[in-house]
Amino acid sequence: MNNNCIRIEGAILSPEILDKLDEARGQKPADFSITNNSVKEEISRAWADAMDYWIIYQRRIESLKEDSSGITETRNYWILPLLGLLGYKPAKSNAETVMGKSFAISHRDENRDGFPIHILGCRNQLDKKPKTGLRM
Repeated sequence: MNNNCIRIEGAILSPEILDKLDEARGQKPADFSITNNSVKEEISRAWADAMDYWIIYQRRIESLKEDSSGITETRNYWILPLLGLLGYKPAKSNAETVMGKSFAISHRDENRDGFPIHILGCRNQLDKKPKTGLRM
């Protein structure tokens, strides 16, 4: 088995199946619109880029004011760049009303038929309604 970073437990997957993944349909560089590198090189590059974005984002949120939700920093320096690395193309969106209730949707993905994405700040609590009443 060429994947020394994978440890197989149980009998659902065998080493032979993992060895065949590189040869499977849909796993060639062209299938991912990659022209100059291997898939593994592109994954490594994307990981390195994501780590850079994370470092920049961490520096930004260290200097946040105490009452800030961090939404601008989270959106612009972490989530949108990360989604871009993963092939998403988020575009600003508006809340959507379903059965008379309004649901916040900050973005929709242009590459995936308007798939809804909602980005909150790093200091927003997901289990509590904000004091402003707005989840933005």
